[in-house]
Amino acid sequence: MLPSVQEPDEGLYHVVVSNEFVTLQSSPARLAAVCLEIQRDGVLTVKGTAGRTDVVRSTTNLANTNLTTWTPLATHTLSSPPWRFVDATSPRRAGRFYAVEPRP
Repeated sequence: MLPSVQEPDEGLYHVVVSNEFVTLQSSPARLAAVCLEIQRDGVLTVKGTAGRTDVVRSTTNLANTNLTTWTPLATHTLSSPPWRFVDATSPRRAGRFYAVEPRP
């Protein structure tokens, strides 16, 4: 986890590992700054960069860290942040967790 990522930090990054014999570089990974606020049951505010597409996902199993297996609830391209999303099914779900996945 990177606790102080801000919008100016967004971009492609890679890791370089080296020793006396070889230097290896990872494939690039995209870093995106996303802020997700939950005001009350199922009302979320997504803050981010205009023009970026985000997917709101949910799960009831927080031990599941594979975000691609979480249930996609909505996809939205931020025209003018923030984006307010209401999960109408939230009151019927105990212990629901949310994440925002930025798309390239």
